[in-house]
Amino acid sequence: VLNQYSMSEFEGNFRIATHQNADWRAGTENLSSNNVFILDKNLNKTGEIRNIAKGENIKSVRFMGKRGFVVTFKSVDPLFVIDMNPSNPKIVGELKIPGWSDYLHPIDENYIIGFGKEVNAESANKERLTWDMLMGMKLAIFDVSDLKNPKEIHKIIIGDRGTTSEILHNPRALFYDAQRQLIGFPVQINKNSTQENGYETSKTVFSGAHIYKFSVESGFSKLGEVSHFPSSAFNTQNFWDQNYKISRIVRIGENFYSSSKGLITGLSSTMTPEKTVSFMGTKNCSEISDANTCEASQLCKATYTMPKCPEGQFCIQMMQFDKCVLK
Repeated sequence: VLNQYSMSEFEGNFRIATHQNADWRAGTENLSSNNVFILDKNLNKTGEIRNIAKGENIKSVRFMGKRGFVVTFKSVDPLFVIDMNPSNPKIVGELKIPGWSDYLHPIDENYIIGFGKEVNAESANKERLTWDMLMGMKLAIFDVSDLKNPKEIHKIIIGDRGTTSEILHNPRALFYDAQRQLIGFPVQINKNSTQENGYETSKTVFSGAHIYKFSVESGFSKLGEVSHFPSSAFNTQNFWDQNYKISRIVRIGENFYSSSKGLITGLSSTMTPEKTVSFMGTKNCSEISDANTCEASQLCKATYTMPKCPEGQFCIQMMQFDKCVLK
């Protein structure tokens, strides 16, 4: 069972979506499979669908009243629409698109937002997904008003390969305001670049949070972003510092607040930072052992060194924190 969204209760029935791993000892014909079961209040099985998308993995599930939605993935992303009739559940619609959704969030009974990853078009012709097929993080709006003909009506791609968000494995990281049609979430954005020697690398260029306006008519528009890292962090190795990694966004009144282990930042309705509160404590410059805390201090500055790459070897050149000194 993938997560809590793979289970639900509706009108006295328990619904559950499961994944069964392949038994590779039994041969290639015994592929992994996905199933949906419905049980009554006495846990007697009343209906089932077996062997959904054999050989694929369940990426996300959402039960909404008399309907169920299951996303599986191997090289493309089928979104299955299921009529959850307790005695005769059946797949009534299917949508195949590149990428997949790790989390499905209902807007209303006819529209769903998907949060996941995009892959390139070549993946549809491949047996297995490889790293070079991955693209950025994907936001999509699905129209499921016609159960037999689900549609992806809007999508945006954030960043390149390696871009990720906590929301892909923890939906509690989502800020969702249905009335104002706003969503927000932590995000780490990577950008790809090709080096002189032909190697392609993926570099983190942002770690913070994004807030978007959304609508089923016009899709997504970015309202703003916030980061707790100093801008210099992404040219060094210091973006790994978990004290500055935003984990949650909330709205109180007209203002937004972003929180990490080390900071809380208040933002106006236009995403302009107004005040930051630090939990990192007060230290002398020489006592500070990380660049981000040093950069955040009004009295200190960080110094850096560039490590040398041994001749004949491939290295990712990145500044390393040396020490924190008084300005």
